[in-house]
Amino acid sequence: MKYILIVFQLIVFICYVQAQCDPNASQANGGACQCNQGYYGQDASSNGKCNQCPTGSTSQQGQANSDASYCNQCLVNYYMATQAVQPTNGNTAAAASCLPCPQGTGNQAGPTVQGDVSQCTICLINYYMTQAAVPANKANQTPASAATCTACPTGSGNKSGPTIPGDISQCDYCLDNYFMTQNAYGPSNLANNQFASAAQCSACPANSYIKSSNQISFCKCYDINALPLTPSNIQCTCKRGWQGKVSGSSSAPSGCSQCPPGQFSMNGFPCKQCGPGSYINDDQGSCTCYDTSNGTNPWNFSTNVCQCQFNFYGDPSKATKITSGSCSPCPDGTSSPNGSVASSQCKSNSSDNSNSNQQGTQSSTILYLSLSLFSLFILL
Repeated sequence: MKYILIVFQLIVFICYVQAQCDPNASQANGGACQCNQGYYGQDASSNGKCNQCPTGSTSQQGQANSDASYCNQCLVNYYMATQAVQPTNGNTAAAASCLPCPQGTGNQAGPTVQGDVSQCTICLINYYMTQAAVPANKANQTPASAATCTACPTGSGNKSGPTIPGDISQCDYCLDNYFMTQNAYGPSNLANNQFASAAQCSACPANSYIKSSNQISFCKCYDINALPLTPSNIQCTCKRGWQGKVSGSSSAPSGCSQCPPGQFSMNGFPCKQCGPGSYINDDQGSCTCYDTSNGTNPWNFSTNVCQCQFNFYGDPSKATKITSGSCSPCPDGTSSPNGSVASSQCKSNSSDNSNSNQQGTQSSTILYLSLSLFSLFILL
């Protein structure tokens, strides 16, 4: 009984080994191993081997695929120069000869019959077609040609490769991370001097993104606390009242943090308090000087001070919300620099004119002496 059990286990093991297919093979309905699509070979069980079809060619699933002649069709975007050769009449089995389509061209299905480059009938995605494929014409001695396809301008493309001739207006989409500023136009209308054009696409600013689209739109910053992008705001920065550096990906946490109450920030700059004589605005993005009467400068983010304009003097930094007229004009005939606080800074304009006249006299004297020396040199 023991020996019978051993023999039975040995038979099961042998059957198991025989049932193991090559890594590139599968068991058919009858239990035999057959090479998978794209492979060929004999006895695809564990003691056989499946070889990959030559570049560009392929075999079909569910066939014997026992020799290279089963690699009898081309992959997509290849054309068939010569067909596969069956191992009959003394011939050696050979796969179909498949060559890659020219750049930018392709086909919707891999060819199954011998042909030429005219089997490359469509353009690949993000190319546009200006001429259809042309088969060879022996009578006219015209060579075959693939479809004529040209790459779309930078940033533009299409959802699917064109199948019929057209023009550059076939590039009617903007690619990922490019935003559209103008739709594609076409076809050309030469009578009206109107020419076809691709969609006008610009790269998204740093730290922003957009999905491919055929509509005019703007990119979106990754950071949820960034100021929205607009035609006038083309840089991702923290929104008003928030400080920090925006995040550079959708998976990163926000790099912006809100300013404490009473402090302001713009474009992500560090939060700080409003300068003397001003108050913070509701959005915490700027301040306003209390005194906005004649002669005062508007509050400015870069200076954060309240001061008088040119030719005025005074100190609006001491103003409160009920203050007006902090800046007084300089007397007639005098002027003062921006930010003057005292009347003594209003200087007479006549002194400037005197200096100008003096400089003019000096220049005339120098010119006269130069001409005199030049004349003396000529006489000598």
